[in-house]
Amino acid sequence: MTQPETFHACPPDGSGLTPCCGRTPFELPLGDRISSETVTCTEPAPASLRDQYATAIHADLNAHKGRLDQGLLGIVPRLTDAVLAVRDTEMQQLRARVAELEQALADADTTQLHTDGACEAVQRAETAEAARDRVRALHQPTPGVGFGPDDDPTPGAYGDIAQACTSCGTADEFAVRWPCPTIRALGGPARPGPQS
Repeated sequence: MTQPETFHACPPDGSGLTPCCGRTPFELPLGDRISSETVTCTEPAPASLRDQYATAIHADLNAHKGRLDQGLLGIVPRLTDAVLAVRDTEMQQLRARVAELEQALADADTTQLHTDGACEAVQRAETAEAARDRVRALHQPTPGVGFGPDDDPTPGAYGDIAQACTSCGTADEFAVRWPCPTIRALGGPARPGPQS
């Protein structure tokens, strides 16, 4: 079952963040949309990096209230660890987003390659079909005279041929019965196309 599309609020003038969830358009999931009218995003705006650092420091200080006797030198390493933990989480999220975007780019490149290959194949097929049609146009049936006439199956007989090729031999003297070897090599006479 496909997920319904999520519509995010368009960033207001002067801001690069969606008001609904506080992300830039580049941070939104690939299938999501931005709208100035319909908003279906229900995610709360994430706390700013400053707020995340403050929360981590506050949590550490509250967890160690009774040990303030360590002095500033004892607190600094713990606060540094709390701040770095927030930074590490942020870096993991950024790496995951970069990997997601790289994969989307690779998929798009692959799709483009397949599309380009399909377009080239269609062009080659159209070119080949046009060349085949030009050859067929040169080898049309016409009345002629030559060896193997219609009314005399005797080998070496000479006479009228109702359908002789316009290009193979000469229709007035050495006609080649149609469909000629060229037309047979192309798979036989062209089938009539749809009537318009």
